[in-house]
Amino acid sequence: MAALTAGAVVLRRRQSYLLVGWLWYLGMLVPVIGILQVGRQAYADRYTYLSEIGLCIAGTWAVVECAAGWRHRRVVLSGVAAAVLATLTASAYRQAGYWRDNETLWRHTVESTKNNDVALFNLGDAVVQSGRVDEGIIYYKMALGISPRDAEGHKTLADALVQSGRMQEAMSEYRTALKLNPDYPQASYNFGMAFTKEGKIREAMAQYRNVLTKHPDSVYPLNGLAWLLATAGDKSLRDGPQAVRLAERAQRLTNGSDANILDTLAAAYAEVGDFASAVRTARSALQVAEAQSNTDLAGLVRREIKLYETQQRP
Repeated sequence: MAALTAGAVVLRRRQSYLLVGWLWYLGMLVPVIGILQVGRQAYADRYTYLSEIGLCIAGTWAVVECAAGWRHRRVVLSGVAAAVLATLTASAYRQAGYWRDNETLWRHTVESTKNNDVALFNLGDAVVQSGRVDEGIIYYKMALGISPRDAEGHKTLADALVQSGRMQEAMSEYRTALKLNPDYPQASYNFGMAFTKEGKIREAMAQYRNVLTKHPDSVYPLNGLAWLLATAGDKSLRDGPQAVRLAERAQRLTNGSDANILDTLAAAYAEVGDFASAVRTARSALQVAEAQSNTDLAGLVRREIKLYETQQRP
C-alpha cells in the first residue's frame, strides 16, 4: 500500500486520476479497517462498495489514456465494456440467488468458508425455525466445537434440546451457559422453564429468583415465579401474598397487555382468597387472549373463571 501510494504521488502530474482514485479508495476504507470495531466480522463485501469507486475511477481513466491512439477504439472498448457488464450481471444474479431464504444463504456460507461458527449457528437457527430441530442441534454442536466458550451458543443449543425433548442434555447446556456467563438472564429464565417442565418446581423458582436478584423488572421471570408461588402442587412452596406482589408488578410493567400475566395475577388473587378480583382479572385476561386470537389460553382462562366463580383455586 505504501508503494502504491508513493507511485500515485510520483505520477500525480501526468496521471492525476491515479492519485484521486487511490486516495478515494484509501479514504473510504478508513471507517471499516477496525480502528472502531463495529461487529465480530474482520472483513465483509459491503466494506468495499464505496471504496472501489476510487479504483474504478483510476482504472477507467487509465484505459482511456492507454487506448488514445487505437483505431476503432470506440468499438473495441464498447465490446469489452459490454462483456464485463454481462459477466458481472451473471455473477450478481447467481450470488443473489443465495439470498432467497436464510437456510440457503447460511448453507452456502458454511460451504464456502471454514471454521465459521457464526454461519453454523445461523444455519442451525434457520433449520430449527423450519421445524427440523434435530438437524439444527447438529449445526449448533458443530459451532460450539469451534467456539466452546460461547454462552449464548450453549443457551441456544439448550433451547433446541428442550424442543427435542432431550431434557437432561438441555439442563447440562444451560449450566454451561450460566457457568460461562453467570449474569445471563435469558439463560436463567429458560433454565427455570425447563425445570418447570420437569416438575422440579423448587429448582425453577431458584432460577427465576436468580434473574430477579439482578434484574427486578424482568417481566417473564416475575410472571413465572408468581405462577409457581400461586399454583405449585406442593402447598409448602406456595406464597399467595408474594405471588400477588410479583404478578401486580409484572402487570404494571406490561400495562395489562399480556394475557398470560393477567392470568397469573388472577391465580395469585385466588390463592389469597380474593376471588372477586380473580374473576375480574381473569375476564380481562380472556378479553386480551381473544383479541390476540390466542385460543388455547382463552380456553384455559374460561375454565379457570368457572373455578374462581365457585371460589376454587386452579
